[in-house]
Amino acid sequence: MLQFPIDCLNDIIEYLEDESNTLYSCLLVNRSWCKISVRIYWRYIRNLSTLIACLPNDSKEILYNNGISISTSKTPVFNYASFCKYLEVRKVIKDIEHFLRIQDISVQNLNDITIIVLQEIFKLLMCQTSSLRELRYTLTNLTSITFTSYPGARECLKNLSTLSCSSNIHPEFFYKFNFFSAKFKALESVSA
Repeated sequence: MLQFPIDCLNDIIEYLEDESNTLYSCLLVNRSWCKISVRIYWRYIRNLSTLIACLPNDSKEILYNNGISISTSKTPVFNYASFCKYLEVRKVIKDIEHFLRIQDISVQNLNDITIIVLQEIFKLLMCQTSSLRELRYTLTNLTSITFTSYPGARECLKNLSTLSCSSNIHPEFFYKFNFFSAKFKALESVSA
């Protein structure tokens, strides 16, 4: 089989960033293709269960103590959280709520447990993601999130170029982000 130089292969696969199915197929070709493709494929959070499997043991224990069972039989092959570049909070919340419904979490506890899982996921992302590029944060019925309070947030948010958020977010939120990242290319306000 013809071997492409790694940098050439990387350039080719970069063009597939928006082609999720094709990019997923690239993961399955061989180990070299997988190593390159996984970094691009996971720029967006693709699978919450996989991300939860990447949580440190203390976070898994917090989830377990709140009635969430986590499969610990398989250790993730990659540190998937480290590849994340685009974060859409509303989608993560929806994925968590779906995950919790499968876990048979009672409806009256759903919001509280969702917040706990959300905090552990964001703690992981702020600590493991080297440079988030885009953050989409629209308020939901859940409590507001202070991204800047997590360990590693300064490093994670320093190159944030796009911040998209609800128009009714408290001004303090913007002040904290400006302190962490003054490199915004786009600041979008979305009607809540």
